Amino acid sequence: MSADTAPAGDAPQKLKIPLLVGMVAVGLGLGMAAGVTLVGPTIAKKMGKVVAAAPDSAHAPAAEHAAEGTAEHDGEEAAPAAAPEIHLVENLVLNPAESGGGRFLLFSVAFEVGSPAALATLKERDAELRDVILTRIGAMTLEQLTAVSARDSLKKELETVLRERFGKKTVRQMYFPQFVIQ
Repeated sequence: MSADTAPAGDAPQKLKIPLLVGMVAVGLGLGMAAGVTLVGPTIAKKMGKVVAAAPDSAHAPAAEHAAEGTAEHDGEEAAPAAAPEIHLVENLVLNPAESGGGRFLLFSVAFEVGSPAALATLKERDAELRDVILTRIGAMTLEQLTAVSARDSLKKELETVLRERFGKKTVRQMYFPQFVIQ
């Protein structure tokens, strides 16, 4: 037998190993898919729970206190406080005045509004709202934007402009949940 020819029994052995690995991988993939789509929801229903996001630790004491308060009043239920209506304008980006385009500000603004009608107005006129915000804040220099005390005066000025443009009862409060200068 020459060195160039391999025994006939070797070819099937070389073919069996990749085929076996492929079959195992496909089997694991199908098993995981079945577990996620079929078994997981069935077990969750039997447990009577739907797993949601974990409660925020900052709100947990308030929830416990609220539960204690209702027990103290012998079954009297306190009316839950209505959450304020909020309109969020996210991911506004601009170059501050006199920065030469070398710096930028990424920020978001949240508006607490006086009524559902005011919320609808802000949503309908979102482009106009964004323009007012960008025009006013874009006129500020980097030094003005970095001064934390200047933000309070900026909020008041923006609230005044927005009340004039969108109505006196439109904006109650204004927040900057994101304010990053690079």
